[in-house]
Amino acid sequence: MSNYFEPKQIFLTLLRWWWLFALGIIAAVAIGYGITKTQTPVYKASATVMVGSFLQAPQVSRDDLVARDAFTQAYSDMALREPVLSGAVKALDLKISWNQLKNRVSVDIVQGTPLIEISAEANNPQEAKAIAGEIANQLILLSQNNGDEESKHQFVEQEVQQLQTKIENGREKLAVLEVQATTTRSTEQSNEAKIQAETMQRFITDWEDTYSRLLTLLGSSASQNRLSIIEEAHANPTPVSPHMNLNILLSICIGLGLTLGSIFLIDHFDDRIRTGEILEQKLELHHLGTISKIKGRKYDGKLMSSKQASLGTAFFYRKILENIGIGEKGARPVKSLLVTSPRVREGKSVTASNLGIMMARAGLKTIIVDVDWIKPVQHLHFKVSNNTGLMDLLTTPGLGTKEQLRTTAIPNLQVLTAGNLPDNPVEALEPNRLKQILSDLTKISNVVILDAPSTTITESSVLFNLVEGVILVIDSGRTTMTSVKQSMASLYLTGGKLLGGILNRSTSF
Repeated sequence: MSNYFEPKQIFLTLLRWWWLFALGIIAAVAIGYGITKTQTPVYKASATVMVGSFLQAPQVSRDDLVARDAFTQAYSDMALREPVLSGAVKALDLKISWNQLKNRVSVDIVQGTPLIEISAEANNPQEAKAIAGEIANQLILLSQNNGDEESKHQFVEQEVQQLQTKIENGREKLAVLEVQATTTRSTEQSNEAKIQAETMQRFITDWEDTYSRLLTLLGSSASQNRLSIIEEAHANPTPVSPHMNLNILLSICIGLGLTLGSIFLIDHFDDRIRTGEILEQKLELHHLGTISKIKGRKYDGKLMSSKQASLGTAFFYRKILENIGIGEKGARPVKSLLVTSPRVREGKSVTASNLGIMMARAGLKTIIVDVDWIKPVQHLHFKVSNNTGLMDLLTTPGLGTKEQLRTTAIPNLQVLTAGNLPDNPVEALEPNRLKQILSDLTKISNVVILDAPSTTITESSVLFNLVEGVILVIDSGRTTMTSVKQSMASLYLTGGKLLGGILNRSTSF
């Protein structure tokens, strides 16, 4: 598994999964739009009520302002109580309880004014308007029914008594908490006690402020109980929910988050090899080089002798030759190489051909031997005859090795094709005879390259210890670390000398 999270690796991971990003965004938009469309629209209406008659008063004292604030607060609380809401339910013949209506109503005091804003929500603007208006009417009716001074005075006295009890109980709790904060040895319990004490102190301060205002109200002779509607209920024709744009935006954010999580989760458990760093750091396999995907369609179109061959690909092949000791001054070149792969169809035959071409161009007499009895293709690569070849040398005594070589259009490069394959090619793979043929070829060349079957073919292991070095061709983005580890184990068990791996068809440049 790849555990690399460098910026480059993250960028390449996201680039690989760009289509999943696009799919995630499209799906998120569709889901957000679908959910929004299935939701019932909610409309909001508001009505404004004024407490007292301050607009007509020639002079307003400080006590009047205190009384006004106290009554405004009291009436805003009453608007959400059972008498007002039950009256609205009966008046409008609503099919819900007053508690259910309470969840659809909100009451706010306009700061610094005696104005109370009553808002209601419903599934259509007409119903919302009717509810907001009726609650305002019920609140006014309640104030008129209890409009005598004695009942108002009793109401305020009850509020004062309740607040006094709250203040006394709060002070007792505060004293206990302060003692706990200073005597408790546990730091955690002490801090918790301090926090609770601070909270209780704020409650007490608020209660004392309201208590002071109500006491002032009791001593005031001015009547502040009059309620009047100064703004009739009106509904917003645009629904307040659902919010299409917001829902789609949230869906996109959630979709992107899930997509990112999925991508990195997949990448974490994905052990396919994509970079040379993984070869060296995770598998401890020498990275000989990386080759991009060659665009040629036919066999010969994928070779470095083709007109389609790019200078960049040739450069990377030269780097591979340097990494295996060919082309370095004073270095003894490897006389025999075997090219194989952990799986089939990883491009090892094309790689073997191109290595041979580059060696021949470097002035080395090179022979490519097609040992792939599963799917021999070297005669197709170089357009030479396959009437006789390696299998004929193995099955027919007396044939000369040199006479079976095919001359190619590339100077210094010859090919020993697979020849006629018997019904059971494995039986013809006699190690001593193969070793003799390979010895004959090394005497008349500088380097011999064997194009062998993939390591998944168990019988191919007889070839590994016949050469001086083995190269694994690994298909970037397809081959897994597990399959490479299995190939490496097979090579080491049979005495093969693994020179390293070539990352083929890579997009990581």
